Amino acid sequence: LDMRSYNPTEVARTLDVPLLILYGEKDEQVFEKDFLYWKEQLGDKRASFRKYPTLNHIFFDDKGSGVSGNGRAGKFVDRTVIEDIVHWITKGDGSMDTLP
Repeated sequence: LDMRSYNPTEVARTLDVPLLILYGEKDEQVFEKDFLYWKEQLGDKRASFRKYPTLNHIFFDDKGSGVSGNGRAGKFVDRTVIEDIVHWITKGDGSMDTLP
């Protein structure tokens, strides 16, 4: 019942740190409308947003498979996601403006 009053975007707006919001468009648990809602709610804050067209909920590449790869052994987080996170952290200003 406690979670009924919890609004994560309200909490995020109170944080005084940069935020990185990532979304895989093949996600079957989080939807684009949720990603867009976060973007709308935090767009004026120091938040960076990035979408990955062929990645699923855990950032595995699902292009062409037609099936979610969430439970597949031997898969790894897509290299682009890791590179984007490293870039975001090392850039130091919380933006994704100059992604490679």
